[in-house]
Amino acid sequence: MVISAGGMFFTGLAVTSTLREFMQSRIDASLESTAHSPFIEQGRLPVQSAYGENPRLPSQYFVQVTHSDGSVVSYDYGFESYPNLDSVTHETGPVTVLAARGSKSTAHWRAMALKSQDGDLVVVAVSLDDNERTISRLFLLEAGLGMLVLAVLLILTWYVVRRSLRPLSHVERIAGKIADGDLSQRLPEWPPDTEVGALSRSLNKMLAQIEQSFVAVERSEAEAQENARVARKAEAQAREAEQTMRRFIGDASHELRTPLTSVSGYAELYRTGQTDDLNLVLDSISAEAERMSVLVQDLLDLARMDNSRPLEHKSVDILSVAISVIQNMKVNYPDRDISMTNNCVELPIVTGDSARLHQVLTNLMTNALKHAGPEAAVRIALDDSTLGTSPKKKAVRIRVIDNGVGIPPEDSEHIFERFYRADSSRSRHQGGGSGLGLSIVQGLVEQHGGKVTADSVVDEGTTFTVLLPHE
Repeated sequence: MVISAGGMFFTGLAVTSTLREFMQSRIDASLESTAHSPFIEQGRLPVQSAYGENPRLPSQYFVQVTHSDGSVVSYDYGFESYPNLDSVTHETGPVTVLAARGSKSTAHWRAMALKSQDGDLVVVAVSLDDNERTISRLFLLEAGLGMLVLAVLLILTWYVVRRSLRPLSHVERIAGKIADGDLSQRLPEWPPDTEVGALSRSLNKMLAQIEQSFVAVERSEAEAQENARVARKAEAQAREAEQTMRRFIGDASHELRTPLTSVSGYAELYRTGQTDDLNLVLDSISAEAERMSVLVQDLLDLARMDNSRPLEHKSVDILSVAISVIQNMKVNYPDRDISMTNNCVELPIVTGDSARLHQVLTNLMTNALKHAGPEAAVRIALDDSTLGTSPKKKAVRIRVIDNGVGIPPEDSEHIFERFYRADSSRSRHQGGGSGLGLSIVQGLVEQHGGKVTADSVVDEGTTFTVLLPHE
């Protein structure tokens, strides 16, 4: 289509240029013939009338004579426009000049100058108005015909291409359905003597064979996969249940042995009469019983995580959870410096279990308040972050920051292990914990698709960072 348009354009341009040159050559020939006629060369032109008007010639030519004394006489046939002959000051061949200012027509003129026998400069000019009108009409005619031809060609091309590609479009739609897994689709039977018809027959035959093979393979694989899945699931469940039970029994027996021994010892001490301070005995037994209660609850939380009990998946406002934890900590530790900052641009919303996320922040705050030192300030900081290296994976970052005693490097690598207690001032301030709180935090955070890390410097403080996917 572009080639056709270009061909018509250049053809029209060539025709117009050829016609313009032809008409101009005829004008020039006529102009030279008139200029060299005896009538003009010998200066036998009408003189100026008594009324001062320019004499008029019964001709299409405009003649201007510049006498040797500088006077100028113009001869015309009553034209409404005149040529601007200011630039024609000496003998010259045919040249194109503009119309004079004030002329009703802006058409160009063709002019030629020569010396007469009397030594006067005679300029003969003829208007190109008719030529230019002829060229303009030709141009409009060519443009109209060109647009009409292009429109017809465009419609014919669109029709032919659409008709030719209709079978291929149908093949494309069927191929898309087949690619989506629908092997029951078949192509229509077009005339066998066409390329599309031969292609459709070959594809239909191939699709029938592939469909039969896939059905047989899928049936066999489905049966094998189902059997293997059931077997693996049963084996995994059995192994997981056994491991969970062993882990739970081992952890429970190990951790409950110490408080049970203490309770038994205090009871035996009082029974044998080695002490008569009943309040001391009861306080000690009560403290050990409370420790056992906390330990049992932590063990149950670990058992739930080991069994992969499903969590709630609801929208959770981390800001509200953090405020609730801060309020609880201020009630339990009224004399401590506890605060919170929120630098999130948007509301920090995550998908998860509100109660479990509350437990995560509670465990981290309790750990910091108990082990960072009695003078340490503890705060929660919320801000925006990302998960991994992709900036598109938005996350909520929760930091529990204290300026306490810190954790030695040899202990910081193990703080998320079960029943690990750091032998440092962090654990000695409050007599140590069960060693399960941070392990529970790590398990709950990972169940929410996040991660938790710890950074600590001795005598400067510790920062626990939790990253959770933003909703």
